[in-house]
Amino acid sequence: MSKHFYLYVDPEELAGDHAEITVSAHYMIGYCPQTIAQYAVMAATLRETFPQAKDDDIGCHHITKSDRHKGFTLIAWQGKMSRKKLGVPDAKGYAALIKKMEASPIEQSRSHPALPEYKGWSVTAYRIAYNY
Repeated sequence: MSKHFYLYVDPEELAGDHAEITVSAHYMIGYCPQTIAQYAVMAATLRETFPQAKDDDIGCHHITKSDRHKGFTLIAWQGKMSRKKLGVPDAKGYAALIKKMEASPIEQSRSHPALPEYKGWSVTAYRIAYNY
């Protein structure tokens, strides 16, 4: 089974001076059973990194439209985290990252700026505009 850990950080909050920022964690497993037991195991794995994630705040989904992840099982959680703990740049550092991205054709090929990895989770500046 293929496993993917993605963490999305709101770019508007990165551009500001917020001490806590909104994060959206997406944990996906390719082609696994969509059972309550499987979702419970996935939620436990999510909580290893985000212990503040409560059952009522975790969404369980099956991906039906995607070029890369169609058929995957997904759990998602959205909450607040300390910017310092997450290790993302401050507003000035984020502005420099955007400037570097705009100046490089290779970096421009990405649709969103990549940030330092967090405990094995890929981190991207991208706003998830819905709640779970």
